[in-house]
Amino acid sequence: MLQFLRTRMKTILWVTVFAFVGTIFLSWGMGGAARKSVSRVAVVNGEAISPQEYYKRLQQVQQYWSQMLGDNYTDELAKQLNIEKQVMEGLIKDKIMEQKAREMGLRVTNGEIIAKIKTFPEFQTAKKFDAAKYNAAIKTPRNSRIWPSIEADLRKQLLREKLELLVKDSAVATEAETRVLFDQKNDKLQFSYLRVKPSDLVNRDKVARYFDEHTDELKTPERVQASHILFSLEDDDAEETLKKAREVRTELLAGADFAELARKYSADPGSAPTGGGLGFFPRGQMVPEFDEAAFSLAVGEISQPVKTKFGYHLIKVTGHEPARLQPLKDIYEEVAARVVSDEEKNKAKDLLAKVRMKVTEVGTLKDAAAAFNLPVSVSDEVKWQDKINEELPWQEKLWLTAAGLGINQVSEPIPIDGDFYLLQLKKRLKGEEKEYQKQKQGLKEEILNAKLDDLLNNWYDSLRSKAEVDVLLQNYQDAVKAYSG
Repeated sequence: MLQFLRTRMKTILWVTVFAFVGTIFLSWGMGGAARKSVSRVAVVNGEAISPQEYYKRLQQVQQYWSQMLGDNYTDELAKQLNIEKQVMEGLIKDKIMEQKAREMGLRVTNGEIIAKIKTFPEFQTAKKFDAAKYNAAIKTPRNSRIWPSIEADLRKQLLREKLELLVKDSAVATEAETRVLFDQKNDKLQFSYLRVKPSDLVNRDKVARYFDEHTDELKTPERVQASHILFSLEDDDAEETLKKAREVRTELLAGADFAELARKYSADPGSAPTGGGLGFFPRGQMVPEFDEAAFSLAVGEISQPVKTKFGYHLIKVTGHEPARLQPLKDIYEEVAARVVSDEEKNKAKDLLAKVRMKVTEVGTLKDAAAAFNLPVSVSDEVKWQDKINEELPWQEKLWLTAAGLGINQVSEPIPIDGDFYLLQLKKRLKGEEKEYQKQKQGLKEEILNAKLDDLLNNWYDSLRSKAEVDVLLQNYQDAVKAYSG
C-alpha cells in the first residue's frame, strides 16, 4: 500500500492545476500574508520559490490525499510519504522545467489560457462554456484576489504540456508491446497456489514468552470515537470564523443535530458528507491540538472551538475505549509474526522446495502439498486485476507470476509481505482478437504515456544534475509557518 502511494505521489507532485479547479476557490485563498523576514524558501538557478507557492502546493496535495483516502490519511502517513520534502522537490522540478521551456522559446498566450479555462466543467452549462458562471466565480472578493495566481499556474501547466508534446514525438508503442499489455489486461488465468507463513512455523513457547515479556506494547491503545465540524480560516476573518464556530456550538448545546450541522457547515470534504464522523482513532493520529481536546472530552461532550492549522473545530466525542490487553489466543497470529526470525523463513523456503520437488513425482501442486499436510487453494478464472482471494496481499504479483508460466508449470517460491507462495498454472484463456482491435489504440496511448513519463523524468534528472539549487530552510515546517503563521 505504502509503495503504491509513493509511486502515485510522483504523479501528483508535478501538480496538474486542472485537477484542482473544483477546489481552488476553497483552498488557494487560505492562509495569512507571508512574513517579510522570509521571502523565499528555495532558489533555483537564481529564481526564487516563495513560501506562498510552497504552502499553496502543500495544501493542494494534502487535500488530494484527504479526499482520496478519507480517514486513512493521517499525519503519520504524511510523514511516511515524506510529503513536505516531496512537495518542495515538486516545486523545484516545476521551476527547472519552466526555465527550460523559456530557453527553448516556448510561450503560452492569453488566448490559450482562455481556451483552456473554457473547458473546465465548473464554468460550463450543458457542456458549453457559461460566461455568467465564470464571471460570478471570479468576481467574488476573495476569488478576484487569487485569480491572477490561478492564471499564472495555468500558464505553467500549459508550458509543461508543450514540453510533453516535444518529448512525446520520440516515444513509440510497438505492436509487440501493445499485444503484451492486451494479454496482461485480458487473459484469464486459473492457477493453484500454496501459501506458507513463517509465523505458522514459530515455536509456541517462543510466542508465549514474547507475549509475557511485552504486555505493554501489545495492549490495544486507548481510542476515542469523534465527529467534528471544521470552520476553515481565510484571509483576515479569523475573528468572524471563531464567532461562527461559537454560534454553531450554541445551536448544538440547545439540541441541534450534530451530523446535520456538520453537513451544513463543515469545510472538511472527507467527513462533512457523512455528518462529520471520524471513527475511532488512537492518540497521536490527529494534529496535537485536536488530539488533546478529543481525549479530554467525556462521551457526548462538545468542545469549545479548537484551533489547528486547518481552522477551528467543534469536536464531539461519541465513544471511548480504554487501553487493554487482549488474550494471547485472540492475537496469536500478530504475536507470532513479531517473533519470526531467519530460522522460520528458512524453514518455510525449505518446505516449499520439498513440495516443488514432489510435484515432479505426482504431477500437481495439490497432491504434492497433501504429502506435507498443506492446503492448496485454486483461483477462479481471473484477469489481472480481479480479486483472487480477499485475504491475499499483492494479488497482481501472483497473477503476473502465473502469466509467465506454461500450463502445469510450477513457479519458484514467491516472497510477498513476509510469506512465501508456490503457483501452478492450470488454465489460460486468451482475449479475443476482435477485442484486441477494439482496445488497440487506447493501449498504445497507455504505453506512450508511460514512456513519456520515463522520458520526461530522465530528461528532468539530467537538467536537475546541472541546476544550481539552494533549499534555504532546514525544516520544511518553516515554509508553512512563513506563510500561514
